[in-house]
Amino acid sequence: MGIAGAPQPDPCCITCNGPILPGDSVAGTPGGMQHLTCWIAQRQADKPDRGFHDSPSIQDPVCPRCSSPISPGQHVYFGNGVLVHLRCGPGAPQANEVVAKFLKENGGSDFCHGCLAKSTGLPLDDVRRIVMRLRLSAMYHVSIARPCAGCTETHLTVRVDVSHF
Repeated sequence: MGIAGAPQPDPCCITCNGPILPGDSVAGTPGGMQHLTCWIAQRQADKPDRGFHDSPSIQDPVCPRCSSPISPGQHVYFGNGVLVHLRCGPGAPQANEVVAKFLKENGGSDFCHGCLAKSTGLPLDDVRRIVMRLRLSAMYHVSIARPCAGCTETHLTVRVDVSHF
């Protein structure tokens, strides 16, 4: 058991065993994460060889929401066995705006996923994906172990940076 508040090691890619760093595009679930490029390479390697005219086997995966290709370096999540662009996530952009509005109304306060879900009426899984999208903006700050303003428990939290108003 580690020391409370001690930095946790970066998770490792189950394909290449390399570290998965904050900001890396990944696929999978906690405990089974892969770099997006490793996931794509593995999927392409698992497909049978095809002739030149059957080149779709070497194309990038396609987002089922927008039908656009998913290229290495794009932000995605793994949902129902397929990759989906973060920008195409559930309820986007309306759900994003609900969470962003709540955080702005409570400027500077940290909230965990559970309290955001309860406060906005959104499903917990949607809130998790929305927080993944919001953390890409300098306007929001995600902390690993901060007390939540809603439940006072120490969790991963997100808050709006009031200096951006």
